[in-house]
Amino acid sequence: MNHQLRADQPTTYIATTTGSGCQRPRPEAQTLRDCSDGPVDSRRPSPSHSSGKRSKRSVTTSILVSALATVSLGLLPTQVHARNWTLQQEISGNQFFDEFFWWPYGDPTQGTVSYQSESNAIKQNLSYVDEKTGRFVIRPDSNSFVDPSSEGRASVRMHSKKSMRDGLLVAKISKMPVGCGTWPAFWTVTTDQWPNGGEIDILEGVNAVSTSSKPNLASLHTTDGCTIGPGKSQNSTGFSYQENCSYQPGCSQQFSDDNTYGTDFNENGGGYFAMLRDTAPGGNGISVYFWPDDAKSVPIAVSAAPGSAPRRVITSPEDLAPGGNNNTLNKLPDKTYQWGLPAAFFANTAPGTTAKGASCQMDQFFDADHTIIINLTFCGQWAGAVWSSDPVCSRLAPTCDEYVRNNPHAFDNASFEFDYIRLYGSQNSQGAGSVILGKGLGSGRPGWMAIIGVSLATCFTAGLLLF
Repeated sequence: MNHQLRADQPTTYIATTTGSGCQRPRPEAQTLRDCSDGPVDSRRPSPSHSSGKRSKRSVTTSILVSALATVSLGLLPTQVHARNWTLQQEISGNQFFDEFFWWPYGDPTQGTVSYQSESNAIKQNLSYVDEKTGRFVIRPDSNSFVDPSSEGRASVRMHSKKSMRDGLLVAKISKMPVGCGTWPAFWTVTTDQWPNGGEIDILEGVNAVSTSSKPNLASLHTTDGCTIGPGKSQNSTGFSYQENCSYQPGCSQQFSDDNTYGTDFNENGGGYFAMLRDTAPGGNGISVYFWPDDAKSVPIAVSAAPGSAPRRVITSPEDLAPGGNNNTLNKLPDKTYQWGLPAAFFANTAPGTTAKGASCQMDQFFDADHTIIINLTFCGQWAGAVWSSDPVCSRLAPTCDEYVRNNPHAFDNASFEFDYIRLYGSQNSQGAGSVILGKGLGSGRPGWMAIIGVSLATCFTAGLLLF
């Protein structure tokens, strides 16, 4: 998702304390605690600072043709080291209620949406576990006409209570929201002032309908100084859509298959996503993988049902102990070096080591702690901005806002269905490259999580070589 603020356009808030001890934002600070449902977003951008423009989608055809025609040379990581990841956490079914915080505040991307607290989302049947499938479901209200004076249609935005460092993030998603006006996203973002610490967009797009489904984009957003190579790459199956990772629209790689997003994704039964983050010095970089639900071969660490995944994932044959027993709990480790090419790859590179000026020494741009976010908004700075140019949606109403408010049943099927989320990280919970479990959560409260408002730009969807 893309932010509209730069470092020279600061919008920060201080957490003030109400009479009940709860904290509420006021200018010039960063951390806070809420004493009801969870954290107040201490760094939401003010609407007055947002341009409402989406420069990513303004790329001309000639630029796209040029990008497609350009073939980048292989990117050279700073100094590649093998990684040995250990299963840190699995989330499925009702565990989503324990591991995520429901964000009940305003939408930083100015969407036609009213994000609900966990209790309100449960009451309205916007968050639940499907009794038949066991999947965790979030969905918007699809019964009510929405008053023009209100924020917008009731929906859900969730932040993980525990943060992710370098490691492997896996998700099995059987269904995603589609339809005109929708803007779903699955992403990770810094707990610092955006974009300090970076952002990784895993699944995101807008206005997905059967006649206009497109592959998604995997995207990064950083401070100034991080770039990726143009065009096709020997390191992924996608191609670079944007090269400059700074701020918005960020850098992105477009995936190759339509069944990675939207209606085509749902009609195919969903699929598996894996984001491998290796941004510490010597790490490879960031890879995003996708396998459709009907793929003949999916890595076991990705496809295994909860409770049956391998305990370890390794990235190099060097991680296998010579002549030793590599089993963990009688399960062999999975091997990412046998997964084939990712759908998108962003190399961890030092200045001067790559062709055509690409350079991103990732430990300088990606904060150790990232929060995982799942959300569904409507219209706003992306779906609303491109409404008039969408050949299908623009015929339904003059504006995205009018359509979303006045057509509740258009969102009957606009739901996310998660089978599980799985996190692999370093065994050393405090070392570089780990999934932190419990940082600042001694009471089970995500009080450390203060994130600037969300972004808007790209998504990822993919088609790739299966191992």
